[in-house]
Amino acid sequence: MGAAVFQALSYVFSRRFLTECRASSTRLFGMAQLQMGLVALLLLPFLLHKGVPPLMSWIWPLLGCTLFFMFGQWMLFLTLKHSDSSQVAPLLGFKIPILGLFSALVYAHNPSLAGWGAIALCVAAGLLIAPPSGMPEIRTLLLVGGACLGYCGSDICIPILVKAMAACSPTPVLSAICVSYIFLGIIGLGMTLKQGTLRDRRIFTYALPHAMAWLIAMVFLFVCFYTIGIVAGNMLQATRGVFAVALGMLITRAGWLHIDNVSDRRVLLRRLAGALLMTTAIILYLKTA
Repeated sequence: MGAAVFQALSYVFSRRFLTECRASSTRLFGMAQLQMGLVALLLLPFLLHKGVPPLMSWIWPLLGCTLFFMFGQWMLFLTLKHSDSSQVAPLLGFKIPILGLFSALVYAHNPSLAGWGAIALCVAAGLLIAPPSGMPEIRTLLLVGGACLGYCGSDICIPILVKAMAACSPTPVLSAICVSYIFLGIIGLGMTLKQGTLRDRRIFTYALPHAMAWLIAMVFLFVCFYTIGIVAGNMLQATRGVFAVALGMLITRAGWLHIDNVSDRRVLLRRLAGALLMTTAIILYLKTA
């Protein structure tokens, strides 16, 4: 739930950055990764008590976790340039059928019939939130699908990276997050230098809330995936859709329609129904897992 709440907040802050700064998604990505990387760099020395484990035990899951994440995040920011956060966040539930299929094919962890029914409900919820009735909706679905593929690849690598960090740290989850975001922070530094935004106070200010909300979400997310698995963890994480719709309502009431707009009653009811259907699928899956 913690990951869902803070991820929903991060999507709102992403949308705010893109609309207020009139800057590209790559500028948000570069600055946010740099900010999170600096926080991770400050924390890591306090977490590693036994030195760094052998490079080959953690470098491949680190690269998989971060590079897949970069692709997913890029696709997400492209989506948020054209769609409200209250529409995009529930659609990320499409990760669940992708992960369910991956688990079945690779790990032979086949969900029960009711579990597959829950996965099908997730797909139905996504179509309810963004029905493919026109080009903007189709574009949104395709971009979200790309984001989901990237995030799925990253999610699969997270438990492997945490396990590798357990050899050198009593807090392997935090250590895994730190090494991931130090690596991403180096990439972010290179991007900000190339873009000329390293000293841009406006870019820094508007990117910071997204970066901090996302980093807190990742702490909850890594713990969740490491303890209960990536499929069940993503089912719980999909509740972000409900939180995102609720945030969209608050933002609309505040008059910030350029950030999120659910003033149309039919849009609100459709997104809310889709988010609730996604939550129903979560409960059904967890009861049958």
